Amino acid sequence: MKNSNRQFDETGAFLDLMTKKERKRWEKEQAKLKEEEKSLEERKIDEEKNANIEENTKEIKSDIINEEIETKDEFEKDDTNSLESIAETITQEEKEAELEKTKQILNITQEITTTNELENKEEHTEETTISFNPTIPLGITLILLFVSYIYLSLFTNYNNITFLIINSIILGFLTLCFGLTILSNKKHVKGFAIFDLIIILGFIIFNGVSIINYKNMYNKVVEEVESNDNQNEDIVNKPNNKDEEENKIINEFICLNNDETIELTIYEENNYIVSLSRTETFKDEETMNKIIKFYEDIDGIEIDTTNLTLTLEFNFNILDINQYKIATENHNNYYRLEANFDYIEDNTINYEKYIDIEAKNLICKKVEN
Repeated sequence: MKNSNRQFDETGAFLDLMTKKERKRWEKEQAKLKEEEKSLEERKIDEEKNANIEENTKEIKSDIINEEIETKDEFEKDDTNSLESIAETITQEEKEAELEKTKQILNITQEITTTNELENKEEHTEETTISFNPTIPLGITLILLFVSYIYLSLFTNYNNITFLIINSIILGFLTLCFGLTILSNKKHVKGFAIFDLIIILGFIIFNGVSIINYKNMYNKVVEEVESNDNQNEDIVNKPNNKDEEENKIINEFICLNNDETIELTIYEENNYIVSLSRTETFKDEETMNKIIKFYEDIDGIEIDTTNLTLTLEFNFNILDINQYKIATENHNNYYRLEANFDYIEDNTINYEKYIDIEAKNLICKKVEN
């Protein structure tokens, strides 16, 4: 007992010193040795059975031979006729007995072979079931799921925060369960593997439904939040109508050139021009028509003509500042004047800069209310 316990302790210490790969190799070698011992024992049992069968057959043959010798001695004492009849009957009985014994021997050998085949099949099926490891395909699918998650989050427009958080939670829980399947025993591996498959199916179904209905599920939420934020900003930034009326102070200026052929009526608020009226008198109708073409079909500009007088009304609350630049530049080029738009600031017209640049040759006066 002491020696056996000592050997057990030594093997246990030896196993503790081994790495996982060495331990697996040692376990495989031990399993192979056990299988070889089983096969040797089975061979010995088969050999013993075959030896017993041969001994039985030898004994039967010896018994038959002895009986034949005894019968021959007995038949020699009797008459020749009686001996021949008795010999025929004996030989028939012996043949029938031998046939029955051979049938029994064949049945026994068939039973032995069938049992051995069944045992070998059962061992083979057990080995195949044990050798299948579900952790390998599960690990590959887990890697593919992580790759798809990274692709969706970095290279596609499916970057909603709630969508990505739910995916990350599912993948984290799946990695935890996969770790438990690796660490579990052979008996519990199937249960954990089935649970992992259920999580994988849930992940695939969730992403499929989310991608198909992405706009309805996630963009609506974002739009609602943005609309609520905009409403709140409008409420905060929206002043009272009374305050607006008090702060609104619109000044009116009239600017004329020396010949009084050009007249500008400017409406200014907080140093920015809100609207402007330009009246110009021409010498001929042809030049007036050419100037009119520069301002036609532009929203925010109204055109009025009386005889050779052209009146242009500019409403800068409606007028597109780019269309205003194009029309004004064409007008100045027609008179061979340079177009300078430094008075435009953030799509608005600065009054002081406009007077210094565009109306520098005009005399401007404020209209007192």
